[in-house]
Amino acid sequence: MVGNMIKSLRTEKHLKQVDLANILNTTQSTVGKYERNELEPNIDTLIRLSNFFECSVDYLLGREEEDGRIITYSTPSSLSDVEQHIVDTFRLLTNRRKIMVVGYIDGVYAGQQEGA
Repeated sequence: MVGNMIKSLRTEKHLKQVDLANILNTTQSTVGKYERNELEPNIDTLIRLSNFFECSVDYLLGREEEDGRIITYSTPSSLSDVEQHIVDTFRLLTNRRKIMVVGYIDGVYAGQQEGA
C-alpha cells in the first residue's frame, strides 16, 4: 500500500528510483523494495518522504484522501448492514453535505413524531 503511494508520487514528479534513493540517502534497491511492498519504510523515512512530496504521513499510508479527509477503519459494531452503509456513506460527504443530511433526517424524524 505505502509502496504504491511512493511509486505514484515519484512518477508524478518524473523521478527515477535512483533519484528518490539519493534524496532519501538510500539505495535504488531499497526504493524498489518499498514500491513493491517488500519493505516498509521506517518512521524517519516516512517523514522524509512526506516532507519531500509535501503530503502527510497519513496520506502516504493510505489513511488520508487528497482533500485531507482521514479514512477511519472501525472495528465491527452492532449496526445493521443498512445502518453501517449509511454511516460509511455519510463519512464520505463534505461537511456542507453532512449538514444537509442531518437537516433532512431531523425533518423526517419530526414528521414521524407528528404521525405523518
